[in-house]
This record gives sequence, structure tokens and C-alpha cells, in this order.
Amino acid sequence: MPISLPTFVSSFETSLRSSGLNGSMISQMSTALGSGMASIMATSVQVSTVDAGTSGVGTGYMVGIITTKKTDYTQMVSNLHSNGVSGSYANNLANALSDGVLKNLLSCAVSTTHPIVGSGSGTVKFTMNPLQALPILQQSMASSGINGESSMKIANAFVFSLSSILSLTSMIIPIVGPTGGVSFTGIGSGKIV
Repeated sequence: MPISLPTFVSSFETSLRSSGLNGSMISQMSTALGSGMASIMATSVQVSTVDAGTSGVGTGYMVGIITTKKTDYTQMVSNLHSNGVSGSYANNLANALSDGVLKNLLSCAVSTTHPIVGSGSGTVKFTMNPLQALPILQQSMASSGINGESSMKIANAFVFSLSSILSLTSMIIPIVGPTGGVSFTGIGSGKIV
């Protein structure tokens, strides 16, 4: 399933409201986070693989980037605190943001190409430069009418948390394609769609 802006926005709105964060700005915050994360996932996350199988040229496709709520929450609350957002609000916000990230990552698909391995499997790793992604979320927040010092703290915490969450995540993707029958290892690349 491709990255879906309505899905991303809806996931954040549901997560924010279920964490007890209600108010007039929730819809704007959900739109900012959803559109920002969708743009970041599509443009700022690099996908690489380490492959094993038989020689050839293959492709991989898998729906769902699986993380854990504990890891996502720990990263989010730590980054919120380090950006000066604290107290019960920070805990509720970390819970909501990590829940939204978890749901949205599950809705993403990973598409890969493998120029050396035609059939087998690849271990997928994700990298994201938070300094490249931060302006994307900041612009998304400004476009949604979310401005001010606290919004920049939240944006900074969110982007650095997402980068950490992705760097801690790996998955195995099946590689399919024509094969030469000889055992081979290699590297591949891909993108989040």
C-alpha cells in the first residue's frame, strides 16, 4: 500500500485524541504531522539491503515497517524531554506521537532492487538525516498554522525520534527474480512507497 496522506493524518488525529490531547489545534497538528511524516518517508529516508541468495537481478516488496511501541515511545519521550517539553503533557504527547508513528510505519511499503541477487532475501536497513528532514516538518507545521517555539521543539523531537526509530529497525525482505543458480551475496537499495 503506498504512502497515504489521509491515513497518516487520521492515524495522528486518532492517536492524539486517544491520549487525552484534545483542543482546537488537534486537527491542525494531525495534518501537520501526517503530511510532514508522509513527505519525510517519501523523500528523506534511504533504504539499503544486504542480500544473500542466488545470482541474478531481483526485486523485493513488503508492506509494513514493524517497530515496537516501547522503542517508539522511549525515543519520543527522550527527545521531547531533551527539547524542553516535560511533565505529564510530554508523556501524553510522546504516547500519541509514538502511536501515530507505529501505525503509519505499518502502513508503509518498501520496494527494493537487487542488481546481484535474483532470488533470496535481503536485510533492510533505514537511514534518515534528521537535519534534512526537519525543514520538511517545520514547513508542514507552518502550512497548517502551527507556529511558535513549542511547535519547533515538538518538530525537532519528532524528527530526531523518527530518525532513531528507523535506524533501530531492520527487516527481512524476500527477493524474487530470474536467477543464475549460483550462490551470491550483494547489496541492494530501495525506497519507501
